[in-house]
Amino acid sequence: MGKLTPKEAKIVKAKVEGTISGVPQRRWAKEIYPNMTQASAEVEVSKNLNKPNVQEALQIALEKHGLTADRIMGVVSDGMNATKVHIVRDPMGGEESAFAEETPDHSIRLKAAGMAANFMGLNRDKTPTVNINFNQHAQEQKEKYGL
Repeated sequence: MGKLTPKEAKIVKAKVEGTISGVPQRRWAKEIYPNMTQASAEVEVSKNLNKPNVQEALQIALEKHGLTADRIMGVVSDGMNATKVHIVRDPMGGEESAFAEETPDHSIRLKAAGMAANFMGLNRDKTPTVNINFNQHAQEQKEKYGL
């Protein structure tokens, strides 16, 4: 591993602490570069975080805290299978009869899928826009099913 400058070491420490505590980079970047504007401080931190020696030091530091790619992706993978339970009144069982129904939790699944995409580097470019012509689709479905 290449030697870190004192500033790079501060960035690695702040990034690890921020990752563990959930404090975003924008909140601590200005503390590292107090004489810069907020935007400039964030850019400078990002530049430093992309240096190979800083990346290596960051990975080692995160692993010391148990934050490995495998562990993170395991949690994300669990999120992609999230379900939620609904209590549904049983119409056949009277007023006090109910049952539990488990359904996919699409909100959590979408968040986990976004996290996985970020982790894999799929969201680096602007996400392509998908346009759907619902009127045309509806007409095609009517024709297809003879409606």
